[in-house]
Amino acid sequence: MRQKEFLLLSAAGFVMTTLSFSLLSLPAFATPCSPALFQKIAPKGLHVLSANRARDRCEIEGTLLTSGQGAAQGEARFRAHFPDQWNAAFIMFGVGGFGGTLTPSANPADMQRADHEGYVTAITDTGHLSTQPVPAVDGSFATPQRGTEATAARVDYAWRATHQVAIALKSMSSSFYQKPIQHAIFDGCSNGGRQGLLEAARFPQDFDGIIAGAPFFTLRLMLGDLKVQQASLRAPGAQLNAQDLSLADSFALHECRPPGQAEKEALDTRSCHPHWAKLACKGETSTKEARTCLPSAKIDTLQAFFTDTLDPHGALVYPGFLPGYLAVTHALELQFADPQATPAISSQGWSLHHGPIEYQFDEQVFRFFIPGDPERPFLSPAWSSQGVVPSGSLAAYDEATADATLQDPATVRYYLAHGGHLLLYHGLGDPAISPRSTMALYDAVGASDHMRLFLIPGMGHCGGGAGPRSLDILGSLESWMTSERAPKALTEPDTASIAASP
Repeated sequence: MRQKEFLLLSAAGFVMTTLSFSLLSLPAFATPCSPALFQKIAPKGLHVLSANRARDRCEIEGTLLTSGQGAAQGEARFRAHFPDQWNAAFIMFGVGGFGGTLTPSANPADMQRADHEGYVTAITDTGHLSTQPVPAVDGSFATPQRGTEATAARVDYAWRATHQVAIALKSMSSSFYQKPIQHAIFDGCSNGGRQGLLEAARFPQDFDGIIAGAPFFTLRLMLGDLKVQQASLRAPGAQLNAQDLSLADSFALHECRPPGQAEKEALDTRSCHPHWAKLACKGETSTKEARTCLPSAKIDTLQAFFTDTLDPHGALVYPGFLPGYLAVTHALELQFADPQATPAISSQGWSLHHGPIEYQFDEQVFRFFIPGDPERPFLSPAWSSQGVVPSGSLAAYDEATADATLQDPATVRYYLAHGGHLLLYHGLGDPAISPRSTMALYDAVGASDHMRLFLIPGMGHCGGGAGPRSLDILGSLESWMTSERAPKALTEPDTASIAASP
């Protein structure tokens, strides 16, 4: 039986006792904290720019010169926390979107636990600094340069910076405490999940535990978005609003909820396939009637969101999303409307750095990752028409985005076969990255005692929505790594005890 786990939080559910990593029996003391001290133990190419006391730890920031792997020399920023009392473990957190900042993209409860338990914590900006108002959707670092196979920033974002910063800071941790690291963990969601998966595939020795939530492991996601954006911009009446999403949710949950299931209980929507045509208005509608049905143009936009994107032979390019929780998972600003309420300019798209967040991601990929004219429109049917991507376009796209993509899930098997622990999770209400993509990834890797997938009803992208408020994912991984008993459920953390830590 495949060990694909499905999370159900209920009074009768399985409650797992989490075994925390133990703090070493070291006397509490104020960690020395100066740039000069850390620079003395820094590997070649690492420069400590600042060191400051922050509660019971020393926080350092600096840069690391990245090199090799077929690209020119680059530079990655990092931040690391060295606690007064160390638990002999190292954890690196992922960063969201296209990186460019030192803002973590990981489960907040995991970050609290890591601080509470005495981890050395680390993060990198993945090799470039964004100056845009929303750094996560700034892909300008990826502009191809003539005469070079790849820019340093592209390779650093893809995987080089994560690997080399991890190696450098692990070395500094052992030198600083004069003790070896017992466990090294990577923990990230979205792009952070992608970082974790590429670490497992390319550098299986870096981390013995990896948490990858809602992983953005394939840039084919943008090809799936194209038909949604095309449908939404096809006519002014095709764009969905908050009321439309609430109506779509009510319709889907009514169609799919099993008899007797409580309405407040988040629904497993994996087998939910609403007949959206039933929601279409018939002819002219009054204002009152419009609240109970949707015009055909809006139905087309909904169906574009939920259906698969295919190649001309019917093979899957990117799976559609799951219904039921659009109104409570930020789907409006992620997929259907501009958070700044700027109107669409035409069927050619929104103005630069406007439109839904996923539209902005799409625009940046086609502007900067794909060779050619960065000013060309990217919504043309040459890329996607009615959810079908031409073979030639697909091959060119895959080649241009290969570095940042987990191209072959089978490459993760070596990591698992040699003792690595991989914990995947994905919210079934995620409107940004299809949970079906992670399900397909899990199946493609194949059964392993060292891999588990948790699918969380109602949860949006990396959290929120109708799912659980918070999850103790790091605690589950710790218990698994120390006991070799794989988790059977994820539980909500004892937030009071974690929050009580200074």
